[in-house]
Amino acid sequence: MVLAKIGVRVRCVAVLAALFAVATPIAHAGCRDGASQAVDERASDLDEVEAFLAAGDRDGASAALVAWIEPGFDARAADLDDDARLALARRVDDLAKRLGLDAIVLEARSAIHAQLERTRPPEDDELLGAKLDLGAALFARGEPDAARELFERVIAVWERTKGPDASELVRVRLILGAALCSLGDFARGADLFEVARDTAVRTLPADHHLVLLATQNLALVRDRLGDVPAAVELWSAIVDFRERHRADDVAALLDAKESLAMRQ
Repeated sequence: MVLAKIGVRVRCVAVLAALFAVATPIAHAGCRDGASQAVDERASDLDEVEAFLAAGDRDGASAALVAWIEPGFDARAADLDDDARLALARRVDDLAKRLGLDAIVLEARSAIHAQLERTRPPEDDELLGAKLDLGAALFARGEPDAARELFERVIAVWERTKGPDASELVRVRLILGAALCSLGDFARGADLFEVARDTAVRTLPADHHLVLLATQNLALVRDRLGDVPAAVELWSAIVDFRERHRADDVAALLDAKESLAMRQ
């Protein structure tokens, strides 16, 4: 029973992918005259999806977006200039996210990432955000190895440009650790969670949710690796955190106390 519960929780580290939905504003960039009419027609088709959503008809909106993307995004955007193509991909991504259509999210984010890779330098913040977005979509679609490569690239750039202790790296190390755990590399996942937790404790407010997430994920992986003393220490820290900063979430506090008791 205890092992089953631990196993379920370790699998739940994949939920961290949601932390990396990096919001990027839709650009309303100008188009060449030849492309303008084409993108207007495509936008009109997407307006139908918006209309279904406004009417509360999610099934109709989903069907319309699926039909729109059926030829493939590249085919839809083949004659558009760079700015128009990027704006169209972002709009498709936004609609697909709102409708929970993960396959279309992945296709749109792949297009955004490919476009920015062609036109931006490696350190560009928008490109790095696109890598995180695409990695999260790949992770959600069950492709943690492809996601891992993207997260590693972001970490490499930020370690160089922001420094290894930058608080921005906490999130990316957590999601990379989750991807590695999904691939069965719990030892390296634990190392990343350890670094993420150390950085979070030193650089973020004591009640920051990433301090809790890093501690929880490290505790789960220490459990998985059979390091009971370390797991007990971490679950004690989780209980202490929740008593100090999240006491109103009674169910989660009781769950943390139960997890600690099972290991003592």
